Amino acid sequence: MSTNKSYNSLRPWLMVAMLAFLMMINFIDKTSLGLAAQPIIDELGLTLSQYGWINSGFFAFFSLTALLIGFVADRFSTKWIIAILAGVWGVAQISVVAASSFTVLLILRMVLGAAEGPTYPIVNHAAYTWLTDRDRSLASSIITAGGSVGVLAGVPLLTYFIVDYGWRSAFLVSGLISLAFCILWLMVGKEGPLSSNAPPTSADSLLDGLDVRPNYWQTVRTGTFLASVAAGFAAYWVIGNALAFSPLYLHAVLGLSASGVAQVTMAIQVFTITVAYVGQGILTRWLLTRGISTRWARGVIGGICLIIAGVAHVGFVFVPSLPIKIFLACLTHLSSSMFAISQTVCAEISHRGQRGRILGTYGALYPLAGVISPVVTGYLASSLGTAHGLQVAWVVTSVLLFIAGAAAIAFIRPDRDVRRLMSATPTPDAPARLS
Repeated sequence: MSTNKSYNSLRPWLMVAMLAFLMMINFIDKTSLGLAAQPIIDELGLTLSQYGWINSGFFAFFSLTALLIGFVADRFSTKWIIAILAGVWGVAQISVVAASSFTVLLILRMVLGAAEGPTYPIVNHAAYTWLTDRDRSLASSIITAGGSVGVLAGVPLLTYFIVDYGWRSAFLVSGLISLAFCILWLMVGKEGPLSSNAPPTSADSLLDGLDVRPNYWQTVRTGTFLASVAAGFAAYWVIGNALAFSPLYLHAVLGLSASGVAQVTMAIQVFTITVAYVGQGILTRWLLTRGISTRWARGVIGGICLIIAGVAHVGFVFVPSLPIKIFLACLTHLSSSMFAISQTVCAEISHRGQRGRILGTYGALYPLAGVISPVVTGYLASSLGTAHGLQVAWVVTSVLLFIAGAAAIAFIRPDRDVRRLMSATPTPDAPARLS
């Protein structure tokens, strides 16, 4: 089958669907700890500070493995990388069943985080081997939406097991799902015709047509890359707090029952899927097909979403009405639209032969927010009291979102940065520093 026929078939979107399913499992794994927070704290005798460290421990090697696997992905098939990662998730989650102390649980979450760290950049890299730039925003949005579907499906599923069979059963179930995907992926997973090692085609970007790759360090110093990292950092700060402390906020501060917390969490995920992910992806693709520059279709749209999310965080703290609070809680996750946007603009300024390492570097930097935010929020909740501390943490989040939103609007300019990289890249006849 020719490259063009492979590209035009339904196979690319089947791969996108598989990768979105993988992200769904990824977030089921992540959600398990937050949903089981209270029984874990009670049974193991943890403080809120220790619980915060367990959440941060998940991200201890998150960035390192994302960076390392990103470089590996430029040389080896993503099919095998993804299968190995999913297998490690399953083993780590199932092992939690035997956890009996703070230390053991911390170590297992660190192992899980090390395996999940590379996942988001790797699955996008795998999808981009099947799709050109026009379709990548929508594909990344669908893949990212898989995470929210995971929360949406995982909340009622894991809550059922936690309530009826104990908190350990939730980890057993999520681990078995990961292992099942590993087997399925080995059967049907495959790289597309635009992989790192494939010859250039007419479907490639301007950078892919260069005989010499742009210097890696020049790429990661562009305004587009740095602003994307800042935007992803702020968006992931929101996710870090949401996974670790949103259920506690809804229960301890707003007085919602366990079922009420589950309902609000599901409402947030429905909003995130339909608006922040799929809605943004469709809008961006529509704008690009009508000739709107990627700066406006991606950078400006993403920056506005971050600023709106920042306003919503402040409103969530100070607005007294519970229904309005729930609506604002949904709007806070508009920041998540930046994940798909950042992936696509980073791919846009990357030569295909180094796309894995560029996305891996991005994937190593923005999740650092997940290391910091639970510790900061846990400290604030412990020192200021649960209610006041969580409220202060939400206001701090809004400030980060305002700064990152302004940076995205001002500095995400892929077209400009691609031109600069092309002009700075020597021809094969000139001395070259290969990245």
